[in-house]
Amino acid sequence: MTKHSFFRKKPGVVGLLSAAGTVATIASIAGLAGQLSWVLDLASHFRVQYFVTLVVVATALVATRSYRLAGLFSAMALLNLVLVLQLYMGTPSEPGSQGRPLSAMLINVHSSNTDHAAVLAGIKRHDPDFVLIQEVNQRWSEALNAIKDRYPHVVSKPREDNFGMVLLSKDAPLDSNILDVGNIGVPTILAKFALDGRAFFILGTHTLPPVGSEYARMRDRHLAEIPRVTAGLDAPVVVLGDLNTSPWSYHFRKLIRESGLRDASRGHGVQTTWPTHLFPMLIPIDHCLYSSGIKILDKEIGGRNGSDHYPVIVDFSLLGPQPD
Repeated sequence: MTKHSFFRKKPGVVGLLSAAGTVATIASIAGLAGQLSWVLDLASHFRVQYFVTLVVVATALVATRSYRLAGLFSAMALLNLVLVLQLYMGTPSEPGSQGRPLSAMLINVHSSNTDHAAVLAGIKRHDPDFVLIQEVNQRWSEALNAIKDRYPHVVSKPREDNFGMVLLSKDAPLDSNILDVGNIGVPTILAKFALDGRAFFILGTHTLPPVGSEYARMRDRHLAEIPRVTAGLDAPVVVLGDLNTSPWSYHFRKLIRESGLRDASRGHGVQTTWPTHLFPMLIPIDHCLYSSGIKILDKEIGGRNGSDHYPVIVDFSLLGPQPD
């Protein structure tokens, strides 16, 4: 029996394929209207999954000679592919002389994670200049004392919920503050540094997860306030954090548009970070954004460390005036 005749004798297979393709199509379109509803915005995060599903469905429908449906689902797969490919396109380079390379690491440790050794080993292996650690409670704060000799400078706001935060650095900050961006009630760390005569900021922030309409509104307000914070800074800034949104979300794109910040993922592709225990549903929600005056040299995702998030490691340098 040929493959084509198998499918012709199994009309239920075509129905199942059509149903899967229809769901992926509806979700693909819904994700474009995230400004209308937090539920629609949730649909924006799974572009890679929609693309894979639609390609598989369209290919199988070609085998059944259901060419119209295959064409429709292929078109929707192309829509998702275009959105995904944007992350593989780099941003234009900014002129200016580069300072020495620096690195920053973002780790959402998950407050209930007890594998301190794995997290500490990852930090030691990558040896970044700055480490922003999120979901830090008192137990995690004490565990981080093990690397205090390497990171003697600490800006700390531990909490027993999922929104404690610590910034570790090898060099002392000129200044540091704990902010409440958007009056949400969760801390944001802002620290100013000066290296080789060039000043810059590290801003670490963690939004609420959009698990309901109220939390979604607070997350959106938090994201909407970040441009106001960065606009008031007198030096370039690197923004690190679990933003609980993906690059395809309306609210993420609005943040980029209104702040003038750039997404460090551009040119590095889809680098998924959460949830580590559910591979087919992995999406990129842990981010590095940066302003003019910063050049991204590399961006990578770290390994497992007991958390439901993968770490993010970014290499960057400060840009100075072009030499005469």
